[in-house]
Amino acid sequence: MPVVDLTFKGLLEGNFFNFIIVFALLVWLFIKYNASRALDDAKNEITESIQKSDDEKNDSIKTLEQAKNEVNKLPDKLVKISEDAKKTVDSFKKAAAAELEQTLKRYEENAEKVIKTEIQKVNNALQKELAIKVIDAAQEKTLNRLENESDLHRDFISKAIDKIEETEIK
Repeated sequence: MPVVDLTFKGLLEGNFFNFIIVFALLVWLFIKYNASRALDDAKNEITESIQKSDDEKNDSIKTLEQAKNEVNKLPDKLVKISEDAKKTVDSFKKAAAAELEQTLKRYEENAEKVIKTEIQKVNNALQKELAIKVIDAAQEKTLNRLENESDLHRDFISKAIDKIEETEIK
């Protein structure tokens, strides 16, 4: 059986006394540095950290679900985009065809105007040339008649003199 020495010297040299001193020192430190509040604060921080982690996890799960929904909707969106692209291309084709038709119509109208203008120029030139030839032919015929018919020549001169006399000089 072990013997416990309860004398002052025995207590100082024994483990029991050391235990009480260390325990008292820990209690004193606990009280001095308000360890309970520090433990509560640490506990609250850990609880908040766990809660924040849970919230972030829930947010991540929601984001994942939304991403999955978006991925599931992707084929429908691709079909819609493809249809919209086809409509846009058809619209551009129609617009380009209409614009091309209008341009061709304008070119045809302009070509017709140019052709009409050129025809008018040719007609004017032909009429001018014809008028000159008609005048030349009339002059030649008149001169031939005047040469061949002397009475006409005298009559022409007489009429010219009469006309000059009728004119009054002011």
